[in-house]
Amino acid sequence: MVSNRSVNGGVVMLGLLALLSASFGVPSAKAMEPVEIYREKAPSVVLIFAKIDANTRSGGTGFFINDKGTVVTNAHVVIGQDGSPMQEISVFIKPAKVTGDFQEDLQDRHAAHVVKFDRPLDIAVLSVDGITSVPAVGFGNSDDVEVGQKVVAIGHPEQGGLWTLTSGAISTRLKNLSNVKGKDMFQSDASINHGNSGGPLLDSNGQLIGMNSSTSRKSADGTAIVGINFALQSNVIMRWLKQNNIGATAAPVQVAQNNPPPQPKQHVKPTENTAKVEAPPPAQSKPQIVTPPKPFKWNDLEATIKEMEELMGEMRGKIRDKFGE
Repeated sequence: MVSNRSVNGGVVMLGLLALLSASFGVPSAKAMEPVEIYREKAPSVVLIFAKIDANTRSGGTGFFINDKGTVVTNAHVVIGQDGSPMQEISVFIKPAKVTGDFQEDLQDRHAAHVVKFDRPLDIAVLSVDGITSVPAVGFGNSDDVEVGQKVVAIGHPEQGGLWTLTSGAISTRLKNLSNVKGKDMFQSDASINHGNSGGPLLDSNGQLIGMNSSTSRKSADGTAIVGINFALQSNVIMRWLKQNNIGATAAPVQVAQNNPPPQPKQHVKPTENTAKVEAPPPAQSKPQIVTPPKPFKWNDLEATIKEMEELMGEMRGKIRDKFGE
């Protein structure tokens, strides 16, 4: 028989435990190390190359949002200055191990086409051919992200390697960047460069909290700026995907009801051969936010892809000569 004293003691103990839990919080899941995030999430990240003309290509990064071959990237990666999708878009899937040899690392190539895009928000969705099952990036809730929170970026920086990882922290939030309603961004010091555009910004749990979009390179007086990079918040992307009936493999993002879906106005098309310039909210330093100008070249990488295309053309010619097709 259990005494009343034992029962009462148990109740008191439970009450103390509840009080401690309320005071100190229940421990959350252990944060992943960058190496773990990379191992788990890098296979969801792709390299994108699009042909602007016979001699020039545009490149960037993207990521799968479901297992059906749907990729999200920045609109400026795949949309030309005339407002139309670029020609012959190719998506490269990450190899099991990145060797640093472009010809070895770029074997898994797929054709893709633009499904939807929004130039003011700088979002584009691609459908990739020949994809049956791929790992997808899971969406986190960007409303829960705090300044100082650690983040990592995965992408393909110009003059750098393929599927590279950089890390940093959230510096601040920016709302309605460039006066585009609903274009809410994070500023971070996770290093990005030309070629990182359209790549994922991930939290310490490996969840998508933003899409890397632009970087600030110089102030109004020409002084070089480093460590100021911008990413479109994940809730903005998820909201836009839902509006366009595009499914993503992720838990639903809880967006405040008093925050209506953005209805951005179309911007004036940028002048040919100039960089896209976005001005942040008024600040003392007035940095210029510059997204990659189109076209820009990736030197060895571009030459390698062109060489691979020429080899494929030669092989097709030999097959036609041999079989008379």
